[in-house]
Amino acid sequence: MRTLCIFLLLSVSTSLHALSMGEALNEASRQRMLSQKIAKAYFLKAIKPNSKSAEGQLKTSEYQFEHNLQELGEFKPAAQLNQRLAVISQMWSKYKTMLKLPATQDNAKDVLNMSNQILEQTIIYVHELQKISGEKTAELINLSGRQRMLSQRIAKNYLAHYWGLNDESIEEKLNVDLAEYENALLFLLDNPGNTEKITKKLQRVKGQLNYAIQAFDGVLTLSGDRIIFIVTGTTDTMLKNMDEITHLYANLLSRKQ
Repeated sequence: MRTLCIFLLLSVSTSLHALSMGEALNEASRQRMLSQKIAKAYFLKAIKPNSKSAEGQLKTSEYQFEHNLQELGEFKPAAQLNQRLAVISQMWSKYKTMLKLPATQDNAKDVLNMSNQILEQTIIYVHELQKISGEKTAELINLSGRQRMLSQRIAKNYLAHYWGLNDESIEEKLNVDLAEYENALLFLLDNPGNTEKITKKLQRVKGQLNYAIQAFDGVLTLSGDRIIFIVTGTTDTMLKNMDEITHLYANLLSRKQ
């Protein structure tokens, strides 16, 4: 295990490269998503302690978050934002410590709260980086990248609610996120600058969202384990497609520079 960790850390340190603005926006945007995916995997592990998928997502997401922090810290066009990254890094250290604790209700509340706090800071960083870019396409990267985050926050809050975490605001936040996701998706579909490939992928995500909403609304009358599989599987597929779409928008911005 120690050898694996050393190998992964070496991979992170040696894979750094000079980012374009589009790539930096994409990575910064991905940090928002990872903050939520990590908590989602934590709750999934609490519900299904033997889930190899949840364990794998947790470890991979932790390494990716640290990798992105390091790359963004080396992004010279946004050096003035490094103080913001320092704040995120401090919060990240606390977050990692929490994730190693047993999945009790009290510890889970701390994880939930920290996932929201670190998300707030990564959101601010993305908006500040978007201002530096000064490009209209940066708004599309920001918005499509936020969809990645929403898919994982939706899954996170659903699993926390399913597990019985006593937070009255969770269900309300779940509904708000679903509505925001749908509205943003319609906005992206209406963008006249979309390529045919982007439009097709957005339409695919719309179908996946409709399927997920049926599960949340109770239309799919399935057992608990099955509904968890559908919610996490569908939101992960939505994440995969929106990740590809965000990358395509980032490429459009890079070609302009």
